[in-house]
Amino acid sequence: MDFVGALAQELSAQLARQGMNHTALIGLTGFKKSSVSSWLGGQVALPLHFVYSTCQVLGLEVGEVFGLAESRMGDGAPTAVGAGSEGSVATFSSAEVLRERGELFADCVAAELRARLQTAGISVSRAGRESGCSPASAGRWLRGELVLPVRFVSGVGALLGVEIAELAQTAEARMRQFESAA
Repeated sequence: MDFVGALAQELSAQLARQGMNHTALIGLTGFKKSSVSSWLGGQVALPLHFVYSTCQVLGLEVGEVFGLAESRMGDGAPTAVGAGSEGSVATFSSAEVLRERGELFADCVAAELRARLQTAGISVSRAGRESGCSPASAGRWLRGELVLPVRFVSGVGALLGVEIAELAQTAEARMRQFESAA
């Protein structure tokens, strides 16, 4: 099982653990039913902003869920929410605000990837190729012109030798800095 499949399974397990179905998630996030079903079913690329929004709704840290998904990859076994997680449904003023925060999170992950690629002397084109993506798409994802897929983030993280959970934690720290400056 690859990371994206494990992550989709982990998100589904966390939803079930908290007694939340897809309909409730759709109502809270504003994503389309067909998209949510496709993303969690593993039929199409899992967008990073959806993962962030789902974690926020569930009251979970994104980095923690990424870590649980990584541990699930080996045996596919269900996992439990790690120690320290509240596991309670978060409240937001609207689905639009939640989606905007998800997009900001994806932008922060993209910024972190750009910085780390530059520091490592790895071109965006190479990152795209080695992640199994077109170099043009890689550039557009990293510039925020297209929705950033988890598969690409995971691939670039592997190229850089960085766990996706660490990228998520760094992106959340960037978000806090951005929000405190605003």
